[in-house]
Amino acid sequence: MSVVSGTTRLNEGGTRHKLQAAIVHPGYDVDDSWLHDIALIKVVEPFHLDGVKVAAATLPQQGQPVQDDDVAIIVGWGLVQETDTQPSERLQKAELRIVNQLECQCAYKSVGEQVHDTNLCAGVLQGGIGACQGDSGGPLFVDGVLVGLTSFSLGCARPNFPAVFTRVASYIDWINQHVQCRLPPTRLRRATVRRRDGGRRVGACAWSRGGRPGRRRERVPQPGEYRAAAAAAAAAAALLWHHLVLPSLSVQVQRPEEPPSYRHACGGVVLNQYWALTAAHCIASRLQ
Repeated sequence: MSVVSGTTRLNEGGTRHKLQAAIVHPGYDVDDSWLHDIALIKVVEPFHLDGVKVAAATLPQQGQPVQDDDVAIIVGWGLVQETDTQPSERLQKAELRIVNQLECQCAYKSVGEQVHDTNLCAGVLQGGIGACQGDSGGPLFVDGVLVGLTSFSLGCARPNFPAVFTRVASYIDWINQHVQCRLPPTRLRRATVRRRDGGRRVGACAWSRGGRPGRRRERVPQPGEYRAAAAAAAAAAALLWHHLVLPSLSVQVQRPEEPPSYRHACGGVVLNQYWALTAAHCIASRLQ
């Protein structure tokens, strides 16, 4: 097996890295709805963390929660449709919502699967957008923080069955036992906005590394500012997409043929120069 970093195309560009080691979570259990579906992989040649093509993901703190209905971004090369037979040639992203844990547990209980506390769920109620084969092990981000690794789902993006992810915040201590990649904690604050009637309401989540939460004052935009605001929003969206792409990896398996060729198996996420995360089910059977 090997991983490819620094590209948004499966068969073009990027750098291939051979695996030196892999650590599957000791509690991984495929027969218990893929319990503890997480693994660490170490590469021989380091990832070139230049911030242009490759960067390390931002990790949450141990036990850091996510909120129901938070916007979440899934990234991967998985099948675009359930009936497809080949992964996407280009890296794809989709906007999902964090689904209430009890609702997700009830949905999967009806088909004989269990959603553990070390899982989280994300999808859209009506279906049509979500994870599919080939996305396993790839990242789920909320506000730029890696909150999940794609684990399993019933089919692909089916109505009322969100995808199930390994909850990364449940494993930060385990990761740090093996990997020296501690990152300075990023605090997530909820910005408050004062209304003219003196009341208060909770606004969108705002990133802060200290200082007071930002405040917004409403005013009438001046001529020409609408286009400037639209351009700024487009630039911010492009920057966010760039930020989510850089940690993404393709975990690949070599085909038994000459000359050597590879096929995409799963996604993965860069942690530091030598270590990355993926789903345990992506590599456990190949280590036996």
